[in-house]
Amino acid sequence: MKVAIGQQSLGELIAASPAKEYRRRYCYSDLANYLLQTKDPRVCTLYGLRRTGKTTLMLQAIEDIHDYDHTLFIRADRKSEIHDLEKLMDQYPDAKYVFVDEITEMDDFQDMSGTLADWYAARGRRIVLTGTDSLGIHFSLSSELFDRSYIIHTTYIPFCEYSELLGIHDIDTYLRYGGTLTDGKVMYNKGFADTLDYEYTNSAIADNIQHSLEHCNGGDGEFGPLLRFYATGTLKTFINKVVENDTKNFIARSLNRKFKSATLGAVKTIVGHQKEEFDFADPSLLTNPDLVKNVCEVLSIQDPVLQQASEEEVRVVRDYLVKLDVLLPIGEHEAIFSQPGIRYSQMEKILDEVKNDPMIRDRYTDVAQKKVWKRLQENVLGKLMENVVFIDLAKNPDIAKQYKVTNYRQPEGKYEFDIVLIDKKERLAYLMEVKHSKECVSESQAKHLLNPDACQKVEEKFGVRIAGKAVVYRGVSATVSDGISYLNVENFLCNPKSYLPVMRDAYQEAMNEHGRNDEWSR
Repeated sequence: MKVAIGQQSLGELIAASPAKEYRRRYCYSDLANYLLQTKDPRVCTLYGLRRTGKTTLMLQAIEDIHDYDHTLFIRADRKSEIHDLEKLMDQYPDAKYVFVDEITEMDDFQDMSGTLADWYAARGRRIVLTGTDSLGIHFSLSSELFDRSYIIHTTYIPFCEYSELLGIHDIDTYLRYGGTLTDGKVMYNKGFADTLDYEYTNSAIADNIQHSLEHCNGGDGEFGPLLRFYATGTLKTFINKVVENDTKNFIARSLNRKFKSATLGAVKTIVGHQKEEFDFADPSLLTNPDLVKNVCEVLSIQDPVLQQASEEEVRVVRDYLVKLDVLLPIGEHEAIFSQPGIRYSQMEKILDEVKNDPMIRDRYTDVAQKKVWKRLQENVLGKLMENVVFIDLAKNPDIAKQYKVTNYRQPEGKYEFDIVLIDKKERLAYLMEVKHSKECVSESQAKHLLNPDACQKVEEKFGVRIAGKAVVYRGVSATVSDGISYLNVENFLCNPKSYLPVMRDAYQEAMNEHGRNDEWSR
């Protein structure tokens, strides 16, 4: 284990990290409160995936406390056990503040961590724990650390916080890297050199889940209904198929089908629907067996599946993903991934395989390929932006207090609204469409918002009255005809509540101009 205590070693540790140069994460105040303002008898757990700032939060806290003689930093490794950690803490009894990084590297962490709270934290020592194996920490919180840990979640990083921390006010950069505190150049959480080349993809999520299950029960494992997948070496395949599933549907029959890449399907649709541009291209090349096989390999998916998943097994994996903070449930069988970087990295990996496929290179000209890849990127970014706006609103504490965030799809598929924001007290609804565009084209972008039948169905379903309508996009904020507000996505996500009166005033003004009352939308 790496150990640092005192002015010299802690000073060197902080100096070797850029942590002091970075702004504080929103959750830093919770950490500072635990360390300095409370006598909480529990340990504090920084709970989140890699590259979400856990180590940086620790180092910033150490620097701010500035009590180096009474601060102990420990970085655990796979050779150590909880008993070794306890011996170190006993060796430095005057260390009031104890920071343990990567504690989930210890094999017995899940089963032995309770003593850290019962023996040390309960006697006044402030103990902060982090670990890359987030699900392993969750299992400890459900057993050994149950009711013994003050939990600070780090995985979810809203756009506004990402923008403030990295100084980047660009939604596309967030869509590419969201879920990690990086823009591809600057890495917020690079406390140690050996974390820099860690690949943040869906495989990281699968590894996290499998590692956690393997280390349950003192290392004997606890897989429950997923044991048969683990026994046949297909657990990662099963998890990765769940992650790559782009339909938001988490039901067994959709996951048991032969693997079909959502990204390859999008490329095929683009080529097939734009015949005037790509009349030379053969869409079937995008589903040739060799290409599909390569895509499966890059996503760590074995196909065809050796095991058929039951509804219970899908529910268990879905539950694990929710616990990892990478999935937001929006219904009994639906959910949205809260980490856009996962989906974007998948797209890039698949696209690399498509570009390197010899049949594609021979049949698609360079100019045509660039057009297709650009269209695919727009397709993926559009879906990601829709998810991001939904999740940012759903997780925004100011919004959640007053509003319910949902969506609406007409059963026959004639129309839908990406976001329906409902004031729970006044029963007013704000309808929003999300478009990854900088252009304002209300005839197509707002066609559902302008459809009286669609609006009436929403009012009837939710028992509300429409108070405002908007298109959230990448262009300049403005108001167009019929009271439709166009809202810049970057500005809107940084202060969504302030835009609701704008939407309401614009909508009311349009109704007044047309000589209509509050029942205009009915």
